[in-house]
Amino acid sequence: MDKRKKPNKKCEIKFFKITSRIYKSVINLRTASIRYQSATGRKPGVTGEIGEVLVAKKLGLKLAKSDQCAGFDALDYKNRKVQIKTRRGQVGKEPKKFGRVGKFSKHKFDYALLVLLGEKYEILEIWKLNYSRVHRLIRKIKRREPTINQFIHKATEVKSRRDL
Repeated sequence: MDKRKKPNKKCEIKFFKITSRIYKSVINLRTASIRYQSATGRKPGVTGEIGEVLVAKKLGLKLAKSDQCAGFDALDYKNRKVQIKTRRGQVGKEPKKFGRVGKFSKHKFDYALLVLLGEKYEILEIWKLNYSRVHRLIRKIKRREPTINQFIHKATEVKSRRDL
């Protein structure tokens, strides 16, 4: 058996603020996504990325450059770790409240934000739930994927940075 120690692979996480260049790129991506869906009837897999950038701009969050090892997506103005989940509604509708939020990793974070987007990727609602409440919620669920309704029922609505 090989007794060599494995190197300590501690990830160095870098962050970035949403500049006007990044924001314009996401607006272009949003437009291309809407056109693509209109032409093909298929949703491209960009909702999470668009939602993260839009909520980061609105709330003044710094996004992590890599999501490979962090277990969270952003830092807020108090340097708290934020996990961001984004859901987008169907054409002409809001996101279905009985749909799933998405799977939470086992990494610790300070709180989660659930961003509900309209069909054109406009922010409709933002909901916040502290880690301890997220943990209590997901430990009861086999795949760590609560429904949107379950999350919202325990969360508080965020209107601005002051609500963080």
